[in-house]
Amino acid sequence: MDGVSFPAPETATDVVCGRTVLPASAGLPLLFRGCRYWFCSQACRQAFKREPERHVEARPDAGVPAGPPPVERRSPFRVRAGPPPADDEPAPR
Repeated sequence: MDGVSFPAPETATDVVCGRTVLPASAGLPLLFRGCRYWFCSQACRQAFKREPERHVEARPDAGVPAGPPPVERRSPFRVRAGPPPADDEPAPR
C-alpha cells in the first residue's frame, strides 16, 4: 500500500483547540497512532507535537484514519466441525 493516499475529509476538528478546519487549506496533517490530525494554526500543531497523548485523550474523535478500515482475513483452510474421526475411519478429504 506504499504510495497510496486517501482523500482528506471536507472538514476536520483541530484536536488541540476544537475548531473546525478545512484540510484542503490547513497544510499537511500530522500522523499519530494511525490517524491524521489537521490544525488551525502552527501554535496548535506545535502544542500537539509536544503532547499528542493529552490532546487525543481530550478529543478522541478528532482523528481521521490514515487508511482504509482493516479487512477481515479468512484462512484458506477449512476446519472440520465435530468430533475427530475414529482410528478406523479414513480422514475426510
